[in-house]
Amino acid sequence: VLDQKVYLQTQPNGTQLNSGATIHAAHLSFLRDKNEAALLAPIIQYRGSNTTAARAMLCFRANGSADHIVARGNVRMTSAAGGTFTAQTAHIRLNQKSQPEVAHLGGGVTFASHSPRQGMQGMAQRAELTFAPDKNHGGSVLHEAQFNTGVHFSQRVSGVPGDLGAVSTRDVHAGQADIAFVPAPAGAKGGAKSVPGTITLRQNAVATLRTTYTHKPAQQSTIRADKLVATLANGRNLRTVVGTGNAEISSLGKDGATNTTNSDTLHLSFAPPSGKAAPAQLVSAVED
Repeated sequence: VLDQKVYLQTQPNGTQLNSGATIHAAHLSFLRDKNEAALLAPIIQYRGSNTTAARAMLCFRANGSADHIVARGNVRMTSAAGGTFTAQTAHIRLNQKSQPEVAHLGGGVTFASHSPRQGMQGMAQRAELTFAPDKNHGGSVLHEAQFNTGVHFSQRVSGVPGDLGAVSTRDVHAGQADIAFVPAPAGAKGGAKSVPGTITLRQNAVATLRTTYTHKPAQQSTIRADKLVATLANGRNLRTVVGTGNAEISSLGKDGATNTTNSDTLHLSFAPPSGKAAPAQLVSAVED
């Protein structure tokens, strides 16, 4: 039993010094017969990421590497790039090098990522994060994320070229969201190693894109379908959206009237943004 300012470092055999996870806690009880450590108020740090919780159970392999972590109570996971997940429970499976492979989050999950002119936040009942080896930098990198039940994501961007008072929002609702990540472009925010490349929404998917301007009418489009698949450039700018099954797009015209198109399949294309923080603009909608 260790009390106050507990410090541990996992160090798998055959790895470089300081390549494992660093763990701080207020209290630790080690169960030698089970190779488990019960932690109170743990702080788990690994390659710039940070995980905290009210309590956790850390299970070790025979070689000293961490096998998995079960955390409960106010779980908070912060990536090296600044994105934050919160949940009430987390089960994190680790590989032989104590690197995360899969994280199951439950009990109500939230996500947030913010920069000076734009921010994103989301929520769902549960989530699963899958990691892959980072062949370029070592360690692991977020590869896929799935959110289930009551999925809601929103993005807000302040200011566009020529109108710093403009505000663009992207609001998404669905029963399930799957995000596939791709390698981040050079100079990505916070040194991010991966960014969203494709987002797939299922079960009553609805996406509302709205931009309000200082001196001209607002633009708004709402896209609905049984399934929506969106591709992104640089992890944030829409390139295409394909809606299948009861697909519909409703757009607000300059005269204030709403124009609606229905089809079994809709293909939407977006123009590249006119500035670094500007949103992509819908340029075409083709129905099948």
